[in-house]
Amino acid sequence: MSRPSPAWNGPVANSASSTEPPAARRAVFNDVREIARAEQQRMLGLHAEPPAIQLLRMQAAADAQRTIEEALQHAQRIQAEAQHRGFAEGHAEGRAAGLAEAREEARLQREEFRESAQTLLTLIAAERERMWRQAEDQMLQLVLAVAAKIVKDEALVNPQVALSVLRNALRRLAGQQRITLRVHPNQVEAVRAAREELESLLDGGARLEILEDRRVGAGGCLAEADIGTVDARLETQLNEIEALFRTECAAAREEAA
Repeated sequence: MSRPSPAWNGPVANSASSTEPPAARRAVFNDVREIARAEQQRMLGLHAEPPAIQLLRMQAAADAQRTIEEALQHAQRIQAEAQHRGFAEGHAEGRAAGLAEAREEARLQREEFRESAQTLLTLIAAERERMWRQAEDQMLQLVLAVAAKIVKDEALVNPQVALSVLRNALRRLAGQQRITLRVHPNQVEAVRAAREELESLLDGGARLEILEDRRVGAGGCLAEADIGTVDARLETQLNEIEALFRTECAAAREEAA
């Protein structure tokens, strides 16, 4: 399976036309992706394999070894008992029959142990996969929560975070004559103060309207134009990052299989 391109830049919501220029299709917020990626790598380094899975793997190895040892001991015991019976009876026929019986019983016992061991290993593999997926989900949610908190906290104290998102969104709407920017209420004044800089990114005569919108979290924006809407909200970015990471995790599982 081919891995997704690392040049992911986010989605567009509610596009008015499927023929819109590529520049209007995606909004860039690389900081979110980079923060999430760094946190993912840090957590992978800390938890290369969940402790529960490590314990399960060790228990499986111990159970398999114990099963093998028990099978060998049982076979040896049966064979020794058969030899003893043959010698006690003093007949070669008795010894031969006893040995044959011992070998057959040992073979059947080995088959039984082998089937039991295979069933155990199958159950362990299924449980290991379930636990991996559960741990993977928990780690992914934690990675995204950390990335969201870092960006939101920074956005509330640093207006440049929101402005960088707005610049990228506006660049993807170049050529449009009327654009509406929707931003978090706590950041609307800072964005309006930067109106001149933002309008410099547009074609001459383009009209820029800046509105506060509680649907937009700190650090993000919605940029609306005739061709559609560039969705650069943090929540949308995190959803795309989650989808990307899940695709990568699935690809990694396939390669390891």
